[in-house]
Amino acid sequence: MVAEQCGIVGCVVDSSGYAACGDGSEYPAEISGMRVRYGEQDVQFVIVRDISERVEADTALSQARSLLADAFDSVSDGLAIFGEDERLVRTNSQFLRGHPKRDYVLEPGIDFESFIRRAMTSDAQNRAPAAIGPGVQ
Repeated sequence: MVAEQCGIVGCVVDSSGYAACGDGSEYPAEISGMRVRYGEQDVQFVIVRDISERVEADTALSQARSLLADAFDSVSDGLAIFGEDERLVRTNSQFLRGHPKRDYVLEPGIDFESFIRRAMTSDAQNRAPAAIGPGVQ
């Protein structure tokens, strides 16, 4: 059958770039191609996908992330963000300045409970016990 007659005879090529329309305009495209043997002939298969929406979405996401990072870092209070898995995602520089003598790990990925326990231990050594906070054990 056809499947038995076909075989890849060249490498598969994947690339991103721009493709041209008949009117000369261009659009972002993902281009894949391969050379296949079909019976006694070598045939070129080329697939061009319009990725304009993906490029626009990636650009918008990048701009939103940049705006969020700028806003996060410009807040005058110290902030720490923990993800749904209760692991540290990010802190701002003001948060780090508020913990200058920390001897605990403050790297992304530390779990919330470990972070709190290490912060309390460190703070207890550097401050009066009342400064730790009410209701924290």
